[in-house]
Amino acid sequence: MAAVDRERWVKLVADFEASDLSQREFSNQRGISFSILRYWIYQMRKEARPLAPEETAPKKRRLNLRPVRRCRPC
Repeated sequence: MAAVDRERWVKLVADFEASDLSQREFSNQRGISFSILRYWIYQMRKEARPLAPEETAPKKRRLNLRPVRRCRPC
């Protein structure tokens, strides 16, 4: 992807965040694709999130699964 294209979307997402418009209203006003705007908003927010260190990441719980038994008809 061209750096110019990315810079354009970074600016558009920043403009959207500063506006009081919905994503659909903003994309209609600027004449850009609604779905591509949503994609770039998601990408920018994902990149801005700090990664959680492994110590603070939620621990996976071990499931205690047991076989299902059929009951006899009454």
